[in-house]
Amino acid sequence: MPPKGSSRTSTTLAVMNANHEAILSSIEMLSTKLTKESKNLHEYLYNIEERIGLLDMEIKNLNQLKDIPSVQDVERLDEGNTIDWIMHPQNEDGKDDVLNDESVINFIHDYSELYDEKKERKLKQDILKIVRWTCNDIEETIVHGDKNKKLPTWKRLSSDNKKLMLNSVTEEAQKKGLPCHRCQGNWFVHHLVYNCWHNKAKYRNKKIKQKTTSRYI
Repeated sequence: MPPKGSSRTSTTLAVMNANHEAILSSIEMLSTKLTKESKNLHEYLYNIEERIGLLDMEIKNLNQLKDIPSVQDVERLDEGNTIDWIMHPQNEDGKDDVLNDESVINFIHDYSELYDEKKERKLKQDILKIVRWTCNDIEETIVHGDKNKKLPTWKRLSSDNKKLMLNSVTEEAQKKGLPCHRCQGNWFVHHLVYNCWHNKAKYRNKKIKQKTTSRYI
């Protein structure tokens, strides 16, 4: 005959175990929900940052414009020192047009004086290599070999690093016969460097984010 009260104790323990399992299940469900919501929030913030970066591409680099004299100022210089500015391509409304790969090809065609499609495309590839190498150099100075360190977006990149890349690419492009220094606001080089850095930072930061997230799954 079982001891008196043993049946009641067994029932109580069974109820406690069931409650314990229910609590653990609820905690697990809550943790899963919070993790999912956290991922969604990170994606939302990341998309906003991307949109800001794309908007930045349509705005002239104010720091660069401060360093470049206006057309009126240049016209006051001696004729021998006057710069024949290359203006940003305009759309039908007379505003700065959105630049793309065709814009790059057109610029090289109009100002390289190569008059050969194959040579123009080769020059384009050479310029893009220079842009990538320049961005790679700046990337290394920022991360110092740390594979888990994210890159700043173009907006958050220091003005010194921006100027270093823009000036370096402009100088190398000049050596290859492209008069990028005549682009008012340095729009041509700014377009190439911005796109390269934007894609580089986006790819690296996304890769690091996926790596970090996988540790908690």
